[in-house]
Amino acid sequence: MKFDRSFWLRILPWGLFGAALIFLAVQGFSPEEAAGCAVSISADGTHIGDLLTTSDLEIQINGLPLNVDLSETAPLVAPLSLSRETTNILTWTSSDRNLQISWNGQKLTSPAAIEVETLSPQQSSVLTIRKGDCQRHVTVQLLPDSFPTVQFTGHSPSGGDFYGDLMNDDGDSYIFKMDNDGQLLYYYRGFYNKSGSVMNFQKHELDGVVTYSFFEPSADISDHLLYMGVQYGHINLLDDQYQLIQQIELLPSEHLPAGGMCENHEFLMLGENHYLLTGSVDQNLWVSSEQRYVRVKAALIQEILNDEVIFEWCSSDHPALLRQSVENNDYTNTNDTYYAADYAHINSLCVDPNDGNLIASFRNLDAVLKIDRQSGQILWTLGGWVMISGWRKSSFSPVSIMPS
Repeated sequence: MKFDRSFWLRILPWGLFGAALIFLAVQGFSPEEAAGCAVSISADGTHIGDLLTTSDLEIQINGLPLNVDLSETAPLVAPLSLSRETTNILTWTSSDRNLQISWNGQKLTSPAAIEVETLSPQQSSVLTIRKGDCQRHVTVQLLPDSFPTVQFTGHSPSGGDFYGDLMNDDGDSYIFKMDNDGQLLYYYRGFYNKSGSVMNFQKHELDGVVTYSFFEPSADISDHLLYMGVQYGHINLLDDQYQLIQQIELLPSEHLPAGGMCENHEFLMLGENHYLLTGSVDQNLWVSSEQRYVRVKAALIQEILNDEVIFEWCSSDHPALLRQSVENNDYTNTNDTYYAADYAHINSLCVDPNDGNLIASFRNLDAVLKIDRQSGQILWTLGGWVMISGWRKSSFSPVSIMPS
């Protein structure tokens, strides 16, 4: 059969188009290329390559990074922090001005306010990232799967909300706030391992101003006393919208010339930029019973006002406490688990409303001490080695003053 020249001219465009489609299929590109978005998809269909994959886009929710893998065809993420009682702040940066961000179909400009009705891993929102014809729909879980499963029943008649911390075996820890029906109002996710976990979540209300605080440990495991319940890090101070105001640590002082991390047991907010912190300091002290210098971890209390230390108390200024210790007082330092004898170990701290002095409990002294807030003198001791001699020992739990 013969074909004239006009026949070949008619079918040539169709042949070229078919060849192009075959080429794109072999190369792994979808037909979206014809719409201006060149897309390559991995053989298993889980990863994608396009103009968004190499974007320098950085997204934050409430000042915390939202790590989105734009090479995934169906990204799934969970924010590090969300609140359903306040507005959440979504921000992003990119050198590409053509990127567009939408939340549940609503186009946004940075910064943007987003609201969440329910905090649950079964609930999600859609974050859409678009550049030209390229786009990615990111599923944003409104509570991470790693949040421990907790069952609540009934209704609490108590006024106010509940504040707490939880951890799981997957390497996450949480602080949270919930109402009287057990409904989550806010969460923050930190890590959990031998280095410690986020804890001690508190609400402060002073002169009508609401702030929140919690302890966050250092990620360096060498900063902590393993297996002894002592973690070192900083205090995160948040405003009433759960936005970070500042991170608080111990300041340089006589006993701690370089300043440093506080520890996890106590933080008291006394007023604006006025607070009490607990910590420790490693020291070489002379112990007469050993006739040698020993390495100890002395308990430390700092009162800070307007970024200045106005009061400091250190257990090493009271040598008698070395003899009163009932636990972790291996002054020969033969136990390599502890690089310094944690002979005091402060557990809790409060201010006596009657005279303004401090009352602190020390686990390894098995005692509660009242401390003069001006001189640092120990005014009285409850418990301790003398009181428990010949009795069954029981360590003191955190101490507080109850209203009369």
